[in-house]
Amino acid sequence: MEEGFSAVVRRPTAWRTTGLSCLVAIVTLACNRGRSVPAQPTAPGIERRAALPPPVRVTQGRHGDYYHLVLTLRPADFELTVGADERVPRYAGDNAYEFSPAGQFEIFVHQAAFPIAAPQCRRFIILRMPATDPSAPAAADKIAAKKRLFDALANLKQSNAGELSLAVELNPYVRVVRREPLEVELTQCNVFFRQRAGAYAAFP
Repeated sequence: MEEGFSAVVRRPTAWRTTGLSCLVAIVTLACNRGRSVPAQPTAPGIERRAALPPPVRVTQGRHGDYYHLVLTLRPADFELTVGADERVPRYAGDNAYEFSPAGQFEIFVHQAAFPIAAPQCRRFIILRMPATDPSAPAAADKIAAKKRLFDALANLKQSNAGELSLAVELNPYVRVVRREPLEVELTQCNVFFRQRAGAYAAFP
C-alpha cells in the first residue's frame, strides 16, 4: 500500500478527438482499443464512466508512484456479492458480503461503471479493503472505521438511492500507457480501497 501523501495531481494537458470523438483528459481511455475479453452488455441503471474519467492522483512513495482516484458509486454500479461462477470465492465460501476480524471486505464494481480501462476483465472489477494488523497502533479504531464504511456500502445498495465517494488505489495492478497526458489501465481485475498505516485513507 501507499507510503506517503506527497500528492502530485496531474491536470489536463490536452484535448483531442478521435474518430469516435473520445474526450481525452487526465486519464485517456482508448475508445478503439482492442480488448482481449469480449465486452458484456451494460446492466440497467449503470452509467458508463469511461467517456469522462475522473482525475488520477499520483503520490510518490519509496518504491515508486502510486495511482489513486475518487470513485463515486451509485447502487446500480456495484454488487455486494456474486456467484462462484463469476469469481472464485476468497473471503467467504459463497462470496457473501462479510467483514473479517482484520477489517477486510470486498465489493464487485461493474466494469462499465469503473472509469479506467481494464482489458482483461469481463464483467466486474473487485474492490478490496486491505487488512489491518491487530497489533498496530489504534488498530481497533481503524477496524471500526472500516466497519462503518462496510455498513454504509450495504445501506447504499439496499436503499437503492444516493451515492458514495470512495478513495481507490490502483496499484499494484496498474500500467502506465502514456504519461503526457496521463493514461493508465488495469492489468488485472482488482483494485483496493486506499489505505495508510492500516487505516482507510479517504481524500480530504
